[in-house]
Amino acid sequence: MAQVNIKDIYPLSPMQEGMLFHSILDAKSEAYFEQTVITFNEVLDVHLVQQSLQQLMNRYDIFR
Repeated sequence: MAQVNIKDIYPLSPMQEGMLFHSILDAKSEAYFEQTVITFNEVLDVHLVQQSLQQLMNRYDIFR
């Protein structure tokens, strides 16, 4: 089995605890389920979005 380097473990926020509770209680529950559609009128540069998200993950441990 491969080793994983865990830098830090964060406790669940109250919202995350609620999400975990409802997913364990009923896997098909729609509690906390949100879906949004965003329409862009311009061409989206996927590479720039990926770079931005990578920078966030590099800078902030909690996003990893």
